[in-house]
Amino acid sequence: MSITRRCALPQNYEERLARIYCNVLNSATNSVVMLYLNGNEQSLPKLREALEQVNPFFLKKKPSDFKAIISGSLSRAGVDSKISDEDIRYALSEEGRYLVRPLAAHTLMWFYHNSNSCPEIVFGKDCGPTNAPYQRARMMMCVNDLTVELLKGLSRESSEQLSKELSEKLSKELPGKLSNGLSENSAISLELDQICEKIDMQKPYAQHILYKIADTGLISYEHQDANQEFMFYRWKGDKVDYPQVKWIAEGKWIGEGVVKSIVDYLYERRIVNTFTSDGSEAVQNAQTEIWISPRQIWKELKLGQRNFAYTVVSALYKQGYLEQKKGEMRKAQVRASPQLNNLCGLLSDINYVVRESLESLRGEQRKEQSKLLKMMQSEAEKLRDGSRESKTVIDEMIRRHIEALER
Repeated sequence: MSITRRCALPQNYEERLARIYCNVLNSATNSVVMLYLNGNEQSLPKLREALEQVNPFFLKKKPSDFKAIISGSLSRAGVDSKISDEDIRYALSEEGRYLVRPLAAHTLMWFYHNSNSCPEIVFGKDCGPTNAPYQRARMMMCVNDLTVELLKGLSRESSEQLSKELSEKLSKELPGKLSNGLSENSAISLELDQICEKIDMQKPYAQHILYKIADTGLISYEHQDANQEFMFYRWKGDKVDYPQVKWIAEGKWIGEGVVKSIVDYLYERRIVNTFTSDGSEAVQNAQTEIWISPRQIWKELKLGQRNFAYTVVSALYKQGYLEQKKGEMRKAQVRASPQLNNLCGLLSDINYVVRESLESLRGEQRKEQSKLLKMMQSEAEKLRDGSRESKTVIDEMIRRHIEALER
């Protein structure tokens, strides 16, 4: 008696994409193993033997490693298991054969021809409940889409500006050089708020993913205490006073020495109006315009606890000793590299084919496969035909995979 274990791909678009990214596309070796599975049932020894002939790397893999790849990752993305008393045999499901394996082949071919990297570096090796590889892909698409939108806007503005300058030049018949305006190659910075709003993602997790993508060089990510609005203070008036300040967190009074040091620090940096000998008010020194943040007080005075500076400054402000102003919003800045747009072409292909597969499932009759999917299926056949080209591609991608593991 045998039992067939099948884990069908989800019929929700996002979940289906995540399943494919996290179990196949984020790993060059998973993709190669997927290529060498077929619709016929295969035992693990036979599959190992076929893969060992493809690349020496697979000679070093233990049977448990293969079983973990197939029974773990690939079984969630189009591989069925037939379990009998004697052994376990594996076969691609229909969707595994016509959808997932072509996507794996297309991803391998794209990285081989368009990048010096590999899926492990770009999508990440970790998977699980957080769906990290898929979330990276979503984030990269979001950054690229926002950048393209802004570039289109800048391009229109630049064109209008150039037309205006040209019109003015011709009407006045004046010699001169036209301004270049903004070009499509202008560096575009995105803010974290824009990205999180578009992708509907919490900021801490978005920041984590952006740091990971920045490590690949596909984006640059400059983070300066993202999205915290800072308050700045300075002493007003010439009177010095040392009020008692209650530390709310503990219900205790902060020591007089701490209060005095903070007051003195602020008082020394107050606005001072100096006068010339004839009594007229002089221009204020630039030093008098400095506004102080509680964090700066805490760092420069080396106070034991950061709460001291915030509590004292807040109390002084409420008692009328300080004036306050809001600082500029410090935000994380994200910039896309030229390579990101190229990679997003691959991601768009993957998204299109996966969406097409769902539309086909929901239709009463299976729609004719798109040219894109047919091309991917052709790539899958080429990569497993044993030719020199297929061996070169697989050898190179396995080499990159090993280097990624060693980093």
